[in-house]
Amino acid sequence: MKRLNAIFLMVCCTLCAVPAWSQHTVKGIIKDKETHPVIGASVIIRSLQDTLNHKDCITDENGQFIIEKIESGKYGIEISFIGYTDYRQEFELDQSLDFGEIVLAENTMLLDEVIVTASMVKRFVDKKEYKLTNIEKEQYSSALSALEHLPKIQVVDQTVNSMDGKAVKILINGIPSTPTLEIPKNNSVMFGSLSGTKLGVWVAHGEGKFEFPYEEKEYNIIAKYNYDGYPANPNGSPWSVAGVCSKDGRHLAMMPHPERAIFPWQCGYYPADRKENDEVTPWIEAFVNARKWIENNK
Repeated sequence: MKRLNAIFLMVCCTLCAVPAWSQHTVKGIIKDKETHPVIGASVIIRSLQDTLNHKDCITDENGQFIIEKIESGKYGIEISFIGYTDYRQEFELDQSLDFGEIVLAENTMLLDEVIVTASMVKRFVDKKEYKLTNIEKEQYSSALSALEHLPKIQVVDQTVNSMDGKAVKILINGIPSTPTLEIPKNNSVMFGSLSGTKLGVWVAHGEGKFEFPYEEKEYNIIAKYNYDGYPANPNGSPWSVAGVCSKDGRHLAMMPHPERAIFPWQCGYYPADRKENDEVTPWIEAFVNARKWIENNK
């Protein structure tokens, strides 16, 4: 009987302790004054008792954030995004909390046009020209990281867009920063139907490049960069080659990443007259070709 009483007491103590260990979820939606979702905003929830205790995330394509597994206590929420005034609020958490819609106010100090003379990077926003100083060049590791600090510009997953949906075109020393691939006539399974097209694409490799021991005519080249210099041909592959294929068209090797440019919003630059109407970019055709080939050759 004493053993049963001890077990019962232990179970009661465990159940009573559960509320102290309970964890909650905090969520909300970030929008601007025109009720557009703010994508990529930084959201931090920080304990007021221990500032080192914090959780963070960024808002998704709907401007929504969800932070889970937060213990009960007193916290502060901090929301920030370039071009907007930081939002801060303290709250006490004893159950899951939905902030609803939080509207960020524009920071007019950051929206004024600033032009500083330099020559390395040019950035165009609504036909405004921004240039980096020598000090700024040292601060940023790339043009993409510099863009993250421009008002009205958002960089998500290496994709650059303007908050108002307008096209963004980036030039480095007057040259388009997003490489363009020229697809010559070829018999490859994936790119054969795209022969003769020119399409923008992302490049994300830092060390590899093609090396060819034979003459160009010996290879089945399926894609070339549109010019040989940097940044279009970033690693200096001979003949500006971006992709090659086996003679039978089945085995493909390429350096760029067309899978990162399937949707217009993923592209560094996309024609403004097509961005609203095109559900996908022409790159999807390569993957459709691959699927059809598999279905026909089971």
